[in-house]
Amino acid sequence: MRGAGQGAAGGAVPEGWHLDAEPVITPDDPDDVQKMWVAQRADTEQMHAQAQADDLPGLADELGELSADLDDEITGSGVRGSVLPGRTARRHRSTRRRQDAPDLPRRKITPVTIGKTYTAPDGATYRPSMFLTLTCDSYGKVGADESSQPGPLRLPAGSP
Repeated sequence: MRGAGQGAAGGAVPEGWHLDAEPVITPDDPDDVQKMWVAQRADTEQMHAQAQADDLPGLADELGELSADLDDEITGSGVRGSVLPGRTARRHRSTRRRQDAPDLPRRKITPVTIGKTYTAPDGATYRPSMFLTLTCDSYGKVGADESSQPGPLRLPAGSP
């Protein structure tokens, strides 16, 4: 039997699974080194845009490589996130969708990490921490052997 504060492998339980309130995360202020790298990156990006506007492909390529190196330095200095703003990706569907059909409604996503709490009739509260997916054997082929094929269940002779 595992003791309190131990996970499945006997190690320490990850911090946060037992919290009742959302954690407050405040980022650290940037230090001077981080500010210096970001300022150099901004200057390099401005020179890169100017080189592209002046049609200087060799200089633009060199500045692009320098920008990639500066991105690595910025990440290495402890800055979280991406240096450049993200671009919205083009919507891509794996199958064609009928153009006359309206988009399906979307549930609003709440920015929380604490799950919903349920209260039992006896007053005990529960917060499920696991999502479980079960696959029934009657839903098709699971393996290559014949026992995994859908059909009636055959028990060996003498089974209860």
